[in-house]
Amino acid sequence: MKKILILFAFFALTENLKAQDSLQQYAGKYIIAQEDSPVPEIEVVVLDGNLMMQSQVGASNLTKLGVDSFLLVEFNGSAVFKRNDSGAIVAVHIRAMEYFLIGQKQATDPKLTMAAAHIFNRELYSKNKYQNR
Repeated sequence: MKKILILFAFFALTENLKAQDSLQQYAGKYIIAQEDSPVPEIEVVVLDGNLMMQSQVGASNLTKLGVDSFLLVEFNGSAVFKRNDSGAIVAVHIRAMEYFLIGQKQATDPKLTMAAAHIFNRELYSKNKYQNR
């Protein structure tokens, strides 16, 4: 019985790591070049196994809707990631709050993206801590 439980736990952990790896492909900084954009860039991070989008105007959880498409929960909008011919994520199209934004993905070091996720986590924790007082 113990072997079965250990085997089950191993498979559950493996599936969780695969899900995080598949989300990691979306992570990075996206530059918005449009003049009417309320933000010059957005950052997509994987935080505790969830995909998050953050910018100067706020942050939102991303809930998967379909292949490469997500609901921007806090902004009641959508984000659709675009791929190049080799399958790499190269852009994101965002519809939210009367805006349609196109962000081009910047090439980044995965270690820097992970550091950004940790900083975002601390900021979110601090914000929630002070709001719940």
